[in-house]
Order: sequence, then C-alpha cells, then structure tokens
Amino acid sequence: MANIEYDRVARKEGLLQRRAKYRFDDAFTTAVREANKGDTEDLCDLLRSQGPLLSEENLALLVHLIRKLQKKGKGRPPGSNLMSPRAEWEDYIARAVRRELTALRTRNGGKRLPPGTVDQVIQKHCDRVGEELDGDVPELADISIENIRNAVKRGIKRKPGSA
Repeated sequence: MANIEYDRVARKEGLLQRRAKYRFDDAFTTAVREANKGDTEDLCDLLRSQGPLLSEENLALLVHLIRKLQKKGKGRPPGSNLMSPRAEWEDYIARAVRRELTALRTRNGGKRLPPGTVDQVIQKHCDRVGEELDGDVPELADISIENIRNAVKRGIKRKPGSA
C-alpha cells in the first residue's frame, strides 16, 4: 500500500474555495460548531436571517440535522412527576385501602378478614375518590382495580425520596 501525501497548500485552497462557494463566514462556522455541541439556536437564527444560503436539498438536509440535534436529552426533566397521573391515583387509593385493611385486622384481633372484604374496601375508596373529584380528572376512568388489588397484595412500596 502506497503512502499518499497531501499538499497542505492545496488542501487549504480547496477549503477556501468551498467557503467562497457556500459563503461560509465566521458566524456560520461558529454556529455550526455550537450546533454540534447541542446548541442550535444561533444556527437557526442565522439561517432564518440570511435567507437561502444553500440549495433546497442541502437546506432540507440541514433542517433535518438541526431537528435531530434538538431532540430531548435522556432522562426526565427536572421537577417532573415520576409516575403518570393514573398511576398516582392508583397508588393513592392502594395506600388508603392498605391503611383501612390494617385497621380492620387490628379491630378483628389479628384474625383473617372475611372473603370479599378487600374488594369491598377497594370499591369504597374508588367511589369516594370519584365523588371527591366529581369527574374532574379524566384519568380516573382508566384506573385499574386489578392494579390496586395487586399493590395491596404485594404491599405498598416506599415512595422515592422518603426516608
């Protein structure tokens, strides 16, 4: 395999010719570098203000690249909820059911509860939450009684951030 040496002067001239052809100036080059780091605001402003710098096809490719760079980062945004509203309501009802079942067992002397008690308590708390909200929350219709029953059976998990 032969070693190919490139002339630095010819390479620099080619770069200058490409810049002259596409009219790349320092602001555009800086904006492209910043866009590569994830900050596309300057590049978007530059493309809007200077009009058509590139052909339609190249401009479409650049717009696609900018949109790809502007995608959300990994992870959830700071301050957002860890659970969906539906899951929060299910968790709230499961905790209330668990507290009431514990109180019923204590009153019953630690003995087993009669069959169907768990389902009655779950239904009672679902109805109570529905009456309190008076249908203001559309996610309430999506609440799964099966998910609540499973949460009560396995025990309530500790909420994140609570010690």
